Amino acid sequence: MKVVFFIRLLWRHAALLIVTPVLFAVIVFFLTQNQKREYVSSTKVYTGFTTGSSLSALEDIRVDFYGTKASFDNLMEIITSRNTAEEVGLIMFTRHMLLDGPVKEEISVDSYSRLMQIVPEEVKRLVVKEDFKKTYENFKEYKERSFSNFIYGLINYEHPHYASKNIRKSIKVQRLQSSDLIEIVYTSDDPGISFQGLKILNDLFLQTYSQLKINQTGVVADYFESQLDKATEKLQGAEEELLDFNKRSNIINYQEQTKHIASEKESFSLEYSRIRMEYASASSVLKVLESKMTPPTRTRLNSADILELRSKLSDATVRLSMKNAQLQSFENDPGHLLKEIATINKELSEIQDKLSEKVTEQYNMEYSTESIPVNKLLQDWLTTLVQMESARAKLSVGELRLKEIDSLYSIYAPMGATMKSLERKITVSENEYLSLLNSLGSAKLRQQNVELNSNLRIIDQPLFPLGPQPGKRKYILIFSVLIGFFMPASSIIALELLDRTIKRVKRAREMTKLNVVAPLPNLSNGSRDESLSYTYSKGIDLIVNKILLEHFNSKIKDQVFKILLYSHYKGEGKSLVAKNLGERLSTLGYRVSILSHEAITADGPVVLNYNDKENITKKNISDFFDIEYSPNNFDFILIEIPSVIDNLKPLALIKEADLLFMVLRANRSWDCADIEALNSIKDAKLQQLPEIILNGVEVDEMESFLGDYPKLRSGLRRFVKNILRFRFYSKNNFLPNKKV
Repeated sequence: MKVVFFIRLLWRHAALLIVTPVLFAVIVFFLTQNQKREYVSSTKVYTGFTTGSSLSALEDIRVDFYGTKASFDNLMEIITSRNTAEEVGLIMFTRHMLLDGPVKEEISVDSYSRLMQIVPEEVKRLVVKEDFKKTYENFKEYKERSFSNFIYGLINYEHPHYASKNIRKSIKVQRLQSSDLIEIVYTSDDPGISFQGLKILNDLFLQTYSQLKINQTGVVADYFESQLDKATEKLQGAEEELLDFNKRSNIINYQEQTKHIASEKESFSLEYSRIRMEYASASSVLKVLESKMTPPTRTRLNSADILELRSKLSDATVRLSMKNAQLQSFENDPGHLLKEIATINKELSEIQDKLSEKVTEQYNMEYSTESIPVNKLLQDWLTTLVQMESARAKLSVGELRLKEIDSLYSIYAPMGATMKSLERKITVSENEYLSLLNSLGSAKLRQQNVELNSNLRIIDQPLFPLGPQPGKRKYILIFSVLIGFFMPASSIIALELLDRTIKRVKRAREMTKLNVVAPLPNLSNGSRDESLSYTYSKGIDLIVNKILLEHFNSKIKDQVFKILLYSHYKGEGKSLVAKNLGERLSTLGYRVSILSHEAITADGPVVLNYNDKENITKKNISDFFDIEYSPNNFDFILIEIPSVIDNLKPLALIKEADLLFMVLRANRSWDCADIEALNSIKDAKLQQLPEIILNGVEVDEMESFLGDYPKLRSGLRRFVKNILRFRFYSKNNFLPNKKV
């Protein structure tokens, strides 16, 4: 479809397309007369979520897109949360109730007067003048008493200024592009409420956000502090347990002490072996010396006095060895031991002297059995005896010392396992303590970092709105006019596109598969103006041209030419077509007769009427004429038969006709009944198909078929029409001839 078609379609409904937008505009104009004015106050907040500094990483931090988005979403949800809106409403209501009258920066005169009218006296009595905190607490306590009191309803229902849901609608939060800034806009019909509401909102959400972030990390830090205290107590308990064990066991340094005991045992074992060898050597020498003595000498050496002295010598030697051993292991002042040792040495010297005297005075013999002087032998014997007794004493002390060392081994051996267990316990407790200490440090660092980043800052403070926002009334009016135009326009176009009636010549050809001889305009839509008369005349001329052409091409030119007009339904206009065709042929000088079952009055042709029920009994066309008129007296006979769907078909007449015209009304659909009727006509007239006269076509469709009809048009209209039809260089005629 062409653009011109849609323009003409809309032009036919111009009245509807004009009245509907005007009606919509009038309705919207009256509905928006009392539209509320809006006052807007805005602020900008710096968050630092993306580019803020961090204590945990001094270098550039890689931006986490999803983490940043979540941070912004969390902040926006806090700002627009129901709890925040309730707090804003209650604080604002408290501030307004503390006023003695309307203040421009707080609340307008109208809003204040409406508020005072709805507040009950019970609530007014809760106000404590010049004490915001007490008044706020009173209102909050009163609100929480029940779900049906005034303040609860004020905050949770429909009040435009204090209801939480209306406050949430008044707040708009958005992130400014990809920056760290967010913009908060508060809209109200009262400038003071917009201004103060935004200030209260700023204070509330900054405090709420900071507390949430600090508490979030504070709980973690508190947990690690409590666990660290427990770990400290556990570590101290393990250390005390080890200290008590060392005290009970007299342990200063277990490793050094055990090392010293092992070293002492090793060195003493060597010394003990040396003493044993010394004792064995002295004992052997003593036996050898005694073997060299005579029996009387050996007997005298075993006397009671000498044995007693030998016993004293042995005892003194043992005591001296014991004191020397004590002196080696004694760490404090050894003065008294040195005195005792000196006394024992003196005693030992005296015993040796007495023993020597006894031996000397009892023996006066000069030589031994081997001719060795006795004095020399006795002196050697006495020296060896002293050495043997000294070695024996040392052996006795060594045995005791070995037993002491073995007892220390038995004591220190199980202590090692206990010490390792206690030290392992301390190590585990210490590692746990250090791990918790490290975690606590990280938690503290994160807490400080969160406190640093949760310090949101107001960049642009809220401003008092000096005037209302530009109204949207004119835009609504324009939108209503557009809706008022496009709704009926789209409906008209949609109905046109969905309409399955024939309407146009092209569609008639597609539906019927027949040729359309000519379209005829709809004469019933108005008076017969110039365009209708011209297009109708042009359509009749096309049909006449078709008749004359067929008559000219017919084989028998001297006989009457019979034209049959029929329609499928009654009222499709075939009588009027027959009348106009007869008159037009008569004006051309032809003799024309019209046979019709309708009462037709025509100028020129001869009209013969018949009963519509008689046509079925007629076998040929001559049966319709009487004596006065004969078919041979005419050049053309136009035969109109009744509708073929509603009546019986005159098959003889249809077969005898030289030319068949089906008059088809354009404003109806083509259905199955039409197809069946057309097939029956085709069966009766095998040699020739009927052709269509499309009746009742719109004038615009006539123009597309017949061409532009003569009409006085301005140059601008012709230009626009050619543009819409994409005929940019179209001319209606040639320019007048010019002299060369």
